[in-house]
Amino acid sequence: LYNELYEIFYPSKKQKKQLKTTGSQLNIRALFNFISARKAGAKDIPAKIWEAKTTPEVRDYAFMILIDLSGSMQRTDYYNSISPIKESLKALIAVSESLNRLGIKLEIVGFGSIENYDDQGLYRDENEEIITLKSIEDEMTDEIREKLTTVLNADGTTPTTKALKHAKDRMNSIQAANKFITVLTDGAPDYFSDAKEQAEIIESTPDIGLLGLGIGSNTRRIEDLFSHSKGEIKIDELTDVLTELIVELIKNPTSTKTRD
Repeated sequence: LYNELYEIFYPSKKQKKQLKTTGSQLNIRALFNFISARKAGAKDIPAKIWEAKTTPEVRDYAFMILIDLSGSMQRTDYYNSISPIKESLKALIAVSESLNRLGIKLEIVGFGSIENYDDQGLYRDENEEIITLKSIEDEMTDEIREKLTTVLNADGTTPTTKALKHAKDRMNSIQAANKFITVLTDGAPDYFSDAKEQAEIIESTPDIGLLGLGIGSNTRRIEDLFSHSKGEIKIDELTDVLTELIVELIKNPTSTKTRD
């Protein structure tokens, strides 16, 4: 991923020459070619004999990845011996390492809930949790790597609405020309209509792109939640899908990866 993105994020600083009909720097070879063409009888050819130099600009991006920490992310089934949370961890580390080397803004936030029980072991309530695993200000240190490895213990339900609101508020505070929020989840949110409303608010924000990736089987409903999404991604293909998505967004930030 790093090698593929390097030239996209940081195009060659070597100035490119472009010939024009006006300017201050005369291109001798272009002048001789123009004179020779005129002597040969060519007419109505533009006198592009002046040089103009341009330097490519460095692209400016900020990514936030929301990772579902609900209990179902721990489960495996007959078709998948790898849990969604483990493959998500693999994908997050791969992306984090590459974007960190490029100096690209990246924040990783987990969302889940902690269930509370009374003294008799009966369910009482639950606390929705938003956990910043890596902030934009953080470098990819060994401490952050360990945090990503140990904190991703999936439990509880899926407070997607709260996660989306947090992401929107956070991205609004970040300076970047192109901002993207990507949600990795394996199930429907706790309150679908509330999450849908919050998603539509973000999607109506012109400088933030929102995408959803449904991990594993029976995740097609994510395509009803997010306008730009893909469900039923095979668990062992998540890393490739996520990296391909980032490359696509960087190449064409005005579009998003829509459903098949």
